[in-house]
Amino acid sequence: MKVHGKTLAALILPFLLILGCILLVGSKKARLAAAPAPTTRPTPVRTATAELGALADVRTYLARVESWQRADLAAQISARVLSIRHREGDQVRRGENLVRLDDGELQSALAEAETTCATLERNVAYREREQERDAVLAREGAIAQATADATADRLNDARGRLSAQEKRCDELRARLAYTRIVSPFDGVVTRRLADPGALATPGQPLLTVDDRSRLRVCFDVPQEDLSAVAAETPVTLRPGGEPLRLNVARLHPALNPDRTRTVEADAPPDPRLASGAYVPAEVQLRRLDQAVLIPEECLVAGPDGRMSVFTVEDGVTRVHPVEVSLVRQGMAAVTGVSPDAIVVRSTYLGWNRLAAGKRVEILR
Repeated sequence: MKVHGKTLAALILPFLLILGCILLVGSKKARLAAAPAPTTRPTPVRTATAELGALADVRTYLARVESWQRADLAAQISARVLSIRHREGDQVRRGENLVRLDDGELQSALAEAETTCATLERNVAYREREQERDAVLAREGAIAQATADATADRLNDARGRLSAQEKRCDELRARLAYTRIVSPFDGVVTRRLADPGALATPGQPLLTVDDRSRLRVCFDVPQEDLSAVAAETPVTLRPGGEPLRLNVARLHPALNPDRTRTVEADAPPDPRLASGAYVPAEVQLRRLDQAVLIPEECLVAGPDGRMSVFTVEDGVTRVHPVEVSLVRQGMAAVTGVSPDAIVVRSTYLGWNRLAAGKRVEILR
């Protein structure tokens, strides 16, 4: 009897263990089935609101300031400098005598030539009277025609010598005028290159005079930007203080060797703009008004190169293809989304974390 009891216990014990395991697994499954289903947390994103506004394509070029006119005043004859009236910064008037050269020899030569000219004029007058007399006598037969012709020849010779001497006087007067160098326009002396006593030679600059009644602002535009630059294109200078707003006045007709084109704008006199100075010039190549603007970082480039943006509608992302009209200064003008649309900025890990129809959480 004892042996049969131990055998029975050995058979029942495994059965009870298996039954307990089955009941435990069933209980776990029941609790799991009753538990709420897990949910995926929305992807956090940063957003911006599309808005209507203006966007300009502004390029900055290095412009040089030049006087409206500049004249390097030089001698046209060789002579000593007697006086130079002005120094740098002095204002001068048109026609004002600025430099005087030594004219002593020319004055003496002109006086001698004028005396000779007066003598020849008297001789011509005498020969004219003589010719008139001999012409009358020849017609009346009182003298031979050959005698009258000889008198006419002497008159022509006297007139020739007088004409040559008058040309000599005119030449000396012209050379004498070269001893007075005058200003061709109202302006300011910017360079003085000689002092009294110096020897002036033809072509040697003595003074430089600038006409600063207005200024020329010149800058070189690359060939690829030229299609957007024309007369009246806005130009803004920032020489310090208030900006100076100008317009393009003229474009040079030919390209420079470096494939740029020189563009000029006219500027009024301004103490902040010194002739020869370089200042930044902002040129507005293009402007869009009432465009839909979004941050540039909202644009998503597709495999085909086309641009799209993610918008958030009811907490879910939507994809909108867009056409980009202009991108400047971190903003993009687009068509394809409406104003006030909520667009997604690039996430920390890039666009790989987003897809259309994905739930997102807008970070504040």
